[in-house]
Amino acid sequence: MNKNNPPSAISSPPKKRLPKKIHPPYHFDCIQCGRCCSDRNTIVNLTYSDILRMEAELNYSLEDFLKVIGFYHFDHTPTDKELEKLVVPPIETEHGLAFVGLRKKKNGRCIFLSKKNKCRIYNARPNICRTFPFHFHSSPVSFPQKGLDVHMDLTKKAIEYCPGLDSEKEIVKEDWMEIGKMTTAALLKEVVLVKKWNQAVANKKIVPRAKNYLGVVLNLLNERNKEKHRKSGKKHFQSRVKLKLQKKKK
Repeated sequence: MNKNNPPSAISSPPKKRLPKKIHPPYHFDCIQCGRCCSDRNTIVNLTYSDILRMEAELNYSLEDFLKVIGFYHFDHTPTDKELEKLVVPPIETEHGLAFVGLRKKKNGRCIFLSKKNKCRIYNARPNICRTFPFHFHSSPVSFPQKGLDVHMDLTKKAIEYCPGLDSEKEIVKEDWMEIGKMTTAALLKEVVLVKKWNQAVANKKIVPRAKNYLGVVLNLLNERNKEKHRKSGKKHFQSRVKLKLQKKKK
């Protein structure tokens, strides 16, 4: 064995445990153990807002994304009840319904998790990572007119193996709820996008390939930038007109 190039450590499966406190007020402090990022059975689902954030932060191309994003297909046809329980709806692909998520290494670790259990895209990490160990869900309300009625719970995975929940440090609930509201709003927008995509596939208006789906998502960023520049240009024009009027008055 070459000592200069030791094999990457195989992550041991997370051990089930019961934290000291599983009811509010919650206590949590991440100790960077990497367990939540090493669970073979957990998919880090991505919404289109996650992908756009990664693109803005990492300047990834479409080809770059295809190397780090996976399309996880069902091994059976999901029932309506199963689909109702899903937080992020699956998309139609050439191989059937699939989740969009980050790829994993062969040992089950997240593709962006370093050997020192550091996230290599921390500033651009997906919403599901930002909210762990908590799960946020909303009651049926009129969105976005009346805002979101968001509720907060611990995830089952966190209760199983997150040692950070044993911390003496009580969380600042208001800060977490702010993150939860943004995440929930992003999920609701994701549902709208996926429905449009799946409908377009059903109507044969688009070929259901992974590359095409990512292309549609990345095009949203271009549309956002165009709108941003349009508003910026309009604001600049209005400022110039206002300045000219002020000069005339003088």
